[in-house]
Amino acid sequence: MKFSRLLEGLDIINIFGDSNQDVSSVCYSADQCEDGSLFVAVTGLKHDGHDFIMEAIDCGARFIVYEKDFHAPSQVTAIKVADSRRALSALAKNYFECGVLGTVNYRYNDKTFPAPNTTPESYELQKILREMADDEVTHVIAEVSSHAVDLKRVDDCDFDLGVFTNLTRDHLDYHLTMENYYQAKKRFFAEVLPQSKKVHPQKMVINADDQWGQRILREVKLPAITYGIENDSAIGATNYELSLAGIKARINLAGETCSITSTLIGKFNLYNILAAAAAASILKISSSAIKRGIENLFYVPGRLEKVDSSSGFNIFVDYAHTDDALRRVLQNLDELKKKRIITVFGCGGNRDRGKRPLMGEAATTYSNLTIVTSDNPRLEDPLAIIAEIETGIDSSKIQKIKPGNLHLKNGTQGYTVVPERRKAIETAISAAQAGDIILIAGKGHEDYQILGTDKVPFDDRVVVKQTLEERSRLQ
Repeated sequence: MKFSRLLEGLDIINIFGDSNQDVSSVCYSADQCEDGSLFVAVTGLKHDGHDFIMEAIDCGARFIVYEKDFHAPSQVTAIKVADSRRALSALAKNYFECGVLGTVNYRYNDKTFPAPNTTPESYELQKILREMADDEVTHVIAEVSSHAVDLKRVDDCDFDLGVFTNLTRDHLDYHLTMENYYQAKKRFFAEVLPQSKKVHPQKMVINADDQWGQRILREVKLPAITYGIENDSAIGATNYELSLAGIKARINLAGETCSITSTLIGKFNLYNILAAAAAASILKISSSAIKRGIENLFYVPGRLEKVDSSSGFNIFVDYAHTDDALRRVLQNLDELKKKRIITVFGCGGNRDRGKRPLMGEAATTYSNLTIVTSDNPRLEDPLAIIAEIETGIDSSKIQKIKPGNLHLKNGTQGYTVVPERRKAIETAISAAQAGDIILIAGKGHEDYQILGTDKVPFDDRVVVKQTLEERSRLQ
């Protein structure tokens, strides 16, 4: 890596020596240094890295980061900093530059691109990986969709490892059956991963609490590490606390434990944390670095993302666009609620129609008030989509009420229809009381709405903020 890029963000006092060289690696243990390494002299509890500087140089280190003065040989570049331990953290962040390919966007360094597909077509995928490598990105985290596996977009990628989180009803407009959907996912672990030239003690990270994950463990003969909360797993969580403020837990990292706190909400995010921790542990990332990574991630765009409100109620925007995802989010919120849950959601047009009544049932089961609206109707009639959602709502238990009269007796549940999404969000906020939770589901991070063939600007989070500002102005 270029020396100048590696030093970005460091609190440097001065630099002595040649800075026009490349750094081959970063280390803080002298015996791990090699030709061209940068050695960070860190003062520890038992040993002082400054005492091992000459040993690091003998092993090939050509850059020394230090805080206590020493006599630097002419062949090394010496970088004095105020705090070498703090410098190590910044150096590690700069050295392990990471690229991301996923549903939200494609990004690396300071570059961000819209994601037309969760996983790019093979040509674009290899092109962006080449661009990342040329820009000194060292690691890539890619969300590999079932479509991408089925269409062989990732067959020529050498993955270090693969993570299986869960499998729930989705994309059946493409796969037709859950078995087909599972087989597409399984193919990644059974065919794509085994051909990788990367060597790690495990190549699969599997959610042991998911029935489909258990099936992959039975059917795919690759070394695996498991994670979970309910079943016995290598990576697990104990003594966890879930609240609207976030997550507190003690994580077992295959024999080593650490306590973590996170501002992410809900049990499903605890599962996501465990998945990430399991993958990191395989890649030999230290428990202290895993802890820092967890605690420095404050939110995931559009995934139970909290929108700040001073109105006394909590508002969350979530991407949940399947019945299982919506049910899981609402189950989590149901355990955390103080008063009512108000849910706004719709279903996309020209997609799996079978999930529409299931989403209607899921939303109204866990919500005190449900507002059915439009999502991305595409070429379908929004009212026709809403009508199919309504077939899954139990009219004997859930009362249909008019948008202009949302008063419900204590303990009763109801729903209403507001086809225009902005109006639906405004209706939910106007109906909310102190202590309530509002969930706006289906679009999450998306900043558009697809009406017919037109993609028009629309961001649930922006609409919420605009509505709250208008409400505050009128009060």
